[in-house]
Amino acid sequence: MFTFLKALGKEIGSSRFEEDKVDLAKELLEKANEKGVEIVLPVDAIIAQKLEAGVEKKVVKIDDGIENGWMGLDIGPESIELFKDELNGAKTVVWNGPMGVFEIEDFATGTKEVAMMVADITEEGATTIIGGGDSAAAIELFGLERKVSHVSTGGGASLEFLEGKELPGIASIASKKKINSRKYILAGNWKMNKTNIEAAEFISKLTANIGKEKKFEVVIAPTFLALEKAVDLTTSTNIKVSAQNMYFEDSGAYTGEISADMLKAIGVEYVILGHSERRNIFGETDEIINKKIKKALEKGLTPIFCIGEKLEEREKDLTFNVIERQIKEGFNGLDKDEAKKMIIAYEPVWAIGTGKVATPEQAEEVHAYIRKLLSEIYDEETAESITILYGGSVKPNNYFGLFTKPNIDGGLVGGASLKESFIELADIMRDIIM
Repeated sequence: MFTFLKALGKEIGSSRFEEDKVDLAKELLEKANEKGVEIVLPVDAIIAQKLEAGVEKKVVKIDDGIENGWMGLDIGPESIELFKDELNGAKTVVWNGPMGVFEIEDFATGTKEVAMMVADITEEGATTIIGGGDSAAAIELFGLERKVSHVSTGGGASLEFLEGKELPGIASIASKKKINSRKYILAGNWKMNKTNIEAAEFISKLTANIGKEKKFEVVIAPTFLALEKAVDLTTSTNIKVSAQNMYFEDSGAYTGEISADMLKAIGVEYVILGHSERRNIFGETDEIINKKIKKALEKGLTPIFCIGEKLEEREKDLTFNVIERQIKEGFNGLDKDEAKKMIIAYEPVWAIGTGKVATPEQAEEVHAYIRKLLSEIYDEETAESITILYGGSVKPNNYFGLFTKPNIDGGLVGGASLKESFIELADIMRDIIM
């Protein structure tokens, strides 16, 4: 307070003030005056010559000045009443800084009286925030910490927040995700990697580290040859197993194909369908993928339906056109209940295995578009219930920014799912989900 009094030209004697902040105080006073904002300052003070208990003390008017050799150590009785009048009827109070040297009982009256007033208006329904280590210590000393709304030791930080600055801690909290009706999923697509022995060894690492995960679903998609072993090794864990593909017929002369019934028979629960490598290398069409989706749902498998644009399509500003076509063709013939069982994975083709990754903003834009499109095809409740994953060069160093986006519900991971970095991705998700 004495910094402001000094800025007003008051005689403050030997009172402590921040000399380097006097100009700032003058600027704040001028701005307040211009904007018609009232800054209420003490009108009297308790002063003494030493900062000790039991010393001589007296009350002086601020306008009369404090003589050299004396220092202000508490607000005076008139200031206490003035502050109480200002607090009376307030709906929101942010208190940062005690009224005096409350640690010494002789100079604690002002702080205690104001603290009691803050507690009283809290009881009457006001929101009261105590910010700063000294204020928090004072409110605790007087036994009032449970009679105010919030107590924080972050004094400077709370003032910066009120000033409009972004604080890392609050930004982190703001980016948290709550467990909701949508399922969060971390899925690993192993593609054509790992022998049965290598798969078993790696699954053992996964079960030891993330096998009991409850905040989100962990799904692994080994090769067909390793599926049954993967199911056996994850039976007593929360890790689920997915196939990387399947055919839309139940059985027959389809050399090299696998049916949904075969997958169900060994305990597989998920199946990846429509991956860009199936589309672009093996020539799968939207029509074929739609048939596979319908068969998977009919047999009780959960499809992870992959969509995404090529680089030239993005460069021609055709991303939304491609996504709309793939969604409408993939969901063709599905009712709302079937749609709700789908998992969508947006994987921009230009980011798969290239080391390039969509920025969080680019990914979120497409995810939000997908959800809007689903709400138009079905309704908002259905759209909000469908999990949408991001895939495309996902790694621990870029996953936080992606997963904190509101419409990104997890990741379909390629190369990083083959290493212990997959565990790091799980750790990131666990930290973000509340």
